[in-house]
Amino acid sequence: MTHENYIVSIYLEVLTGKRSRFPIDTWTGTPEGKLNAQQLLRYLILEKLSMNRKTLCQTFNLSLLKEYKLDRALQKAYKYNIFPYVSESFPEWELNPWELQKSRVPVGFWTEEQTAKATRWLFTKVKLEQ
Repeated sequence: MTHENYIVSIYLEVLTGKRSRFPIDTWTGTPEGKLNAQQLLRYLILEKLSMNRKTLCQTFNLSLLKEYKLDRALQKAYKYNIFPYVSESFPEWELNPWELQKSRVPVGFWTEEQTAKATRWLFTKVKLEQ
């Protein structure tokens, strides 16, 4: 059994109530903490919920993580910072923090440089949709 299959099997036991919680060092204490969190978020979004990039951007929030018992992964592996959790779990989607419509950008994010980048992104997006 691969590590990914192992962590997913534990996750399924937590979701079904067969286990009350994840093992103590699932998110921290091992080099695999963030990897475990990423693998389970990918499993949840792609396999269980069948979301694509667009749907994720429109609906993803902390409540979803709580509902599917991954809020502790966010807390322990990512110190409650949603964007790195999502972007590191889905690097191929090249997400921007402002695209997660139901989540906040990280504190201190809106610098002059980030504002300019977001504005350019928005103008490009509007231009493409016309």
